Amino acid sequence: MRISLRALGCRANQAEIEELRDHLSQKKGVIFVGPKEPADIYIINSCSVTAGAERDTRRMFNQIKNRNPRAKIYVLGCLRDKKQPQIDGYFKNWQGFIRKVKTQLIASLQKSDISPNLRSVARRQNNNKYLVKSFVKIQDGCDFNCAYCLTRLLRGRSRSVAPAVIIKKIKAREHEGYPEITLTGINILLYNYKKTDFAALIKKILKETAIPRIRFGSLDPRLINDKIIALWENPRLLPHVHLSLQSGSAEILKKMIRPCSLQKISENIKKFQRIIPFFGFSCDIIVGFPGETEGDFQKTLNFITQNSFFKIHAFPYSNRPGTTAEKLPNQISKKIIRRRLVKIMALDKKLRKNWQKKLLEKKFSVLWEGNIKKIWFGHLENFLKIKKVSGKNLKGKIENVKLASKNLLDR
Repeated sequence: MRISLRALGCRANQAEIEELRDHLSQKKGVIFVGPKEPADIYIINSCSVTAGAERDTRRMFNQIKNRNPRAKIYVLGCLRDKKQPQIDGYFKNWQGFIRKVKTQLIASLQKSDISPNLRSVARRQNNNKYLVKSFVKIQDGCDFNCAYCLTRLLRGRSRSVAPAVIIKKIKAREHEGYPEITLTGINILLYNYKKTDFAALIKKILKETAIPRIRFGSLDPRLINDKIIALWENPRLLPHVHLSLQSGSAEILKKMIRPCSLQKISENIKKFQRIIPFFGFSCDIIVGFPGETEGDFQKTLNFITQNSFFKIHAFPYSNRPGTTAEKLPNQISKKIIRRRLVKIMALDKKLRKNWQKKLLEKKFSVLWEGNIKKIWFGHLENFLKIKKVSGKNLKGKIENVKLASKNLLDR
């Protein structure tokens, strides 16, 4: 049985696909193949966070059916339109998929005829030594009611994974040789399992596991406090935080139903930097939310510039059916949104260049993740991506480097 696994959208989707891979890899006869290789089953963890993500999902369904009309397509995750003709079944999560399709899988495995070439592909795909970073899901869902968000409607309220299950997964990744994990979910700072909150969970992970590098998915700036910031005194927590900021205008945040003190965010950024001077910050920004004036947009640009962000994930506002924002007045034209996106991405490039200059001649650790010919790529602990020319196999190696201009990437 040749299976292709794909994850679109957030890191939580990637973590769920990794969990499904772990489960299916225990079944004799399962072969994982790449996205462009012929497969019997395609399993796609979908994304509907924006209209663009939905288009990408539909395009993927069409491409698969055009290349391989007899293949089965099963879809998991955040799919709004669950009755699309290309798909053979939708499941809210991978556990539901396993429960419903397991009998069919077993029957198909008994009939599968796999060529030697595909067996070679499978050995490469199934061997975790070829991978250096893994995602571990600790939480799902969200209790907030942000005006633009469809994910909360599709995922439901916050649910947390038991600490013992999380520890077991991390130890499995250690055994497989991963040097780095990312703890992820839909809103991980909402983590709370039988009075074990997020800070207590991280302390438990640090005490009971030994994996050298730990990152986090997006953090909600409304939920960051001194107890959480203090966790980064442990060097295994890498000095990078990605904030789901969405706007630098208090007026727009209020309309988004995300009331948040921008002053408090700035203060927390400084607290992180007092622990580690070259702490890296990136953020999500929604451009063109209904009612966003030129003044509101400029406030966002100013806030990002003044608060040490080196990377911006900017998204055009997408009107999602069923959300509060769908019915708000003063919807922004696509032309204005495109113009603002160009402006914010120019700022993104400028801030990254400035950040790179500040880091030159400083010493950092880097995890080398992959290469194109002899050019290797990896991330510093503060998440700046760099390069190095080497004829050696550096994949999965953690190395101390003194950052030089030759290591910098243009984008």
